[in-house]
Amino acid sequence: MNKEIKLLEDVYKQLRVAELVRSKGEFSKKFLGKSKSYLTSMAARQRHISSDVMVDLSEAIIAEIRAKRDDRYVADRIALRHAMIAVNGYLAEQTIPPCLKKSAPSLPAQIQPAPFPKISWMNSLIGIWQV
Repeated sequence: MNKEIKLLEDVYKQLRVAELVRSKGEFSKKFLGKSKSYLTSMAARQRHISSDVMVDLSEAIIAEIRAKRDDRYVADRIALRHAMIAVNGYLAEQTIPPCLKKSAPSLPAQIQPAPFPKISWMNSLIGIWQV
């Protein structure tokens, strides 16, 4: 299982335990914006999950947190924030140039900027802490 699929499976399990989704199909539609069979299909085929899907997941989680502002949803918001931390940690790791990671032996002469999928992810992330 590749690390993107493992992350999606872990987030799905967190949200299922919190009773925020009932199935992988519901998770795929509601949080990934994909077809009901997306997660199952991608896992079975060991496909790579694009950064855009991860960004969409982060944004969907943030939107769900914002929608649950009422005090009766405190437990839901906690579960969603744990999921958001996992996804945003993955996204942050993808944007750090390899030469700056702990395992890098030395800095190269010229550092190439890391690709960044969507700027809206960052704006959404900043906005969530105002909730």
